[in-house]
Amino acid sequence: MRRHERFIVAAGVLGLLGLWEALARLGRLDASLAPAPSTILEALGRLLRRPEVLQSLGVTAWEALAAFVIAVPVGLLIGFTLAEVPGLGGLLRPLVNFLFGVPKSIFLPVFILVFGVSIPQKIAFGVFTTIFVLIMGGIAAVQSVPHELVTVSRVYGATRLQIIREIYLPAMAPILLESARLGMVFNITAVLLCEIYGARDGIGYRIAAWGENLQMPQLYAALVLVAVVAAAVVTRPLVAIRGVSQRFGADGAGVLALDAIDLDIPDGQFVSVVGPSGCGKSTLLSLVAGLRAPSSGAVLCDGETITAPMPRKVGVIFQEANLLPWLSAIDNVAFPLKLRRVPKGERLEAAARMLALTGLAGFESRLPHQLSGGMKQRVAIARGLVQNPAVLLMDEPFASLDEQTRMVLGDELLRIWSETRKTVLFVTHSLNEAVYLADRVVVLSARPGRVVDDVAVDLARPRSFAMTSSERFGILKDRIWQHIKHAERR
Repeated sequence: MRRHERFIVAAGVLGLLGLWEALARLGRLDASLAPAPSTILEALGRLLRRPEVLQSLGVTAWEALAAFVIAVPVGLLIGFTLAEVPGLGGLLRPLVNFLFGVPKSIFLPVFILVFGVSIPQKIAFGVFTTIFVLIMGGIAAVQSVPHELVTVSRVYGATRLQIIREIYLPAMAPILLESARLGMVFNITAVLLCEIYGARDGIGYRIAAWGENLQMPQLYAALVLVAVVAAAVVTRPLVAIRGVSQRFGADGAGVLALDAIDLDIPDGQFVSVVGPSGCGKSTLLSLVAGLRAPSSGAVLCDGETITAPMPRKVGVIFQEANLLPWLSAIDNVAFPLKLRRVPKGERLEAAARMLALTGLAGFESRLPHQLSGGMKQRVAIARGLVQNPAVLLMDEPFASLDEQTRMVLGDELLRIWSETRKTVLFVTHSLNEAVYLADRVVVLSARPGRVVDDVAVDLARPRSFAMTSSERFGILKDRIWQHIKHAERR
């Protein structure tokens, strides 16, 4: 979700809550059914201080965790077996597909009548609800493994265990992790339904009791608490890099550029990527940009697997400005919108806004040869922003500039980032630049590139040049340098 979209949603929610509060205070709403939001918050605070409520939360959490721990190995093992044994898979897949699509809640009344609803039964229903998600995930994960890589591994004498560890697990990891996350959502829902229907413990039981007794502040407060927990489970990073490896060349004789990269990048975060020359930094960016497909693993943006360029979600700024020499600055910025057949007036208006944002108002009609190197790079940044992508990839965008211009553009980039809060993945060779700009610095090893450190930059924002001489800045920079120095000596 874009920054302005988040603002609109937040403003709408706050407006509705304010209206609700006002109507409740004025007596226009029945407080016994719809208590004021402030009353609900007070009730939530009281609930979190009550030992019996915390105990109920603990019971529900324990039941959900126990069900999940049982369901994961069993479900994935069944899924792997159905995928690897064609005869068995052909026999059982129709039944599994049917049960996967049927809402498990329809079985709950019969389940309670037959087995009861104590803690073991709640765990069992959680397993039953979760296991089909994991079975389907296991099947899909096995089918995602490139079998040519398995063949190559066998040719080179890999054992079955080595094939599983080096080929199957990295290739299957993205789907397995997503299946586990989705399974946990189903699992929590199942346990809560059991408690609401007929249990005598757990937070679901208390929600049902408060509802029956029309204790609405407590009921709403408990629902808010459950919603927060569910959101914590469901929340996913904007960019997810799952077990990504990249090999160039035919079969096993090629060069392994990246090996089993796993990264999560939340919405709005500025992440720098550094490492020795040839470690695969630019290759990683090209995978996130959708310019090439990984040899194994997957790259996701907002939950969608990236298989091709996604210009509306992912913008790219290259090391060179790469402006079209026959187009003016404003037409260069508007070029991506022209490709999408956006009406001329609309695209020129958007391009003018981006040029103003990057400090180039008044230079709209200039051709590239009439601009300095720094100004060309500003045009390139404006072009990357004009489609309002959620993610901005920057591949050493200031590398060809002199140090003074580089510092100025670094501060300009931070200003633009603070205004737009884009998610930025920034590749650089400059450790100063990496630490100065970013919230996190991801350090890659020498080829094949692996993540050897993920450094949280705990410097205050807004950043200032004076910070580069601080002790903390030096400690962060030295920590990164030790990894790169070790890699260069290999």
